[in-house]
Amino acid sequence: MAGRPGVRARGGPRTRILKLWFGGRPKVLAPTQMVEHQATLAEYEGLAESVGDQLTRGQREALEFGIRYERMMVDFWQWVERREP
Repeated sequence: MAGRPGVRARGGPRTRILKLWFGGRPKVLAPTQMVEHQATLAEYEGLAESVGDQLTRGQREALEFGIRYERMMVDFWQWVERREP
């Protein structure tokens, strides 16, 4: 359930993108998505800060992918929200 620590909303990014495609309201979708992706980004960045130097190369690269992905998603949903008239 969304809103509870450690528990995510059902569905994934594709679900939200499909909702946009089929007429979902950006003003409803964007704020929730920004909060979820900002929280995940903070979690990943905290992990990189606290144990990043202890990870194997592959683990650190995978974590870096997650950080970059979450930054992109935050940017995307901010863009969606700004476009709403």
